Amino acid sequence: MIEVSFIPSAFIMELIHPPLNHPDRILKEVFLEVSEPHRYSSFQLVGGRPGAVLASGDRRHCEILTDRLIIREERTESTFRDFAQDSLNLVDAVRRRVPIPIFLTTAFTIRSLVPLPPNQTDSVRLLVEKCWKMPSESFSSFNRPLGGIGFRFVFPPVQEDRSEVQVRLEPSFGDRRMLFVEIHYRFFNPVQTREELEKVAETVYDFQSRQVADFLNQMVREESL
Repeated sequence: MIEVSFIPSAFIMELIHPPLNHPDRILKEVFLEVSEPHRYSSFQLVGGRPGAVLASGDRRHCEILTDRLIIREERTESTFRDFAQDSLNLVDAVRRRVPIPIFLTTAFTIRSLVPLPPNQTDSVRLLVEKCWKMPSESFSSFNRPLGGIGFRFVFPPVQEDRSEVQVRLEPSFGDRRMLFVEIHYRFFNPVQTREELEKVAETVYDFQSRQVADFLNQMVREESL
């Protein structure tokens, strides 16, 4: 079996909660508490409605809005587990100042690059042959060469698991020897505690490292024999 390697690109955590009115003073207190341990250097109130954005350059953001928390890290050098733990520490700090009783929906997004096996050099061709499964001539109607192709797989909630998963596959347009893989995992069961949020994060990590890795292995297996 080919070992699939995920190179992290970006992580996002979104926690939706019942609407709350955040006084500007409280949001400023949150920033003063978390700016040093979480490396946020700027604070900006959201115009026209309660809320604030904490940021570190253009790579790391935390949005504290009336009905949700959004924590994102772009062009990351962290692992997903490190991101999850750091984000949950930040959530704990926010909840010490803002009385969020429950999270109605929890969502994680993982964006990664996956290098192809050494004998594979074109992720566009791989996706056409393995997922599209139509001859390349089928694109001749467009009268130009195919520069990219993408797929989004949607797995809806089922009776025993009230979560939705979307998996997006595209070529890495910066280097066609790699695939771009995005996992968007939404949980619809309400959660209250950090322990519950940690279980959600671990479920997302397992989905990437097991199910997605197994699917990608099936894609490249025949090509690598």
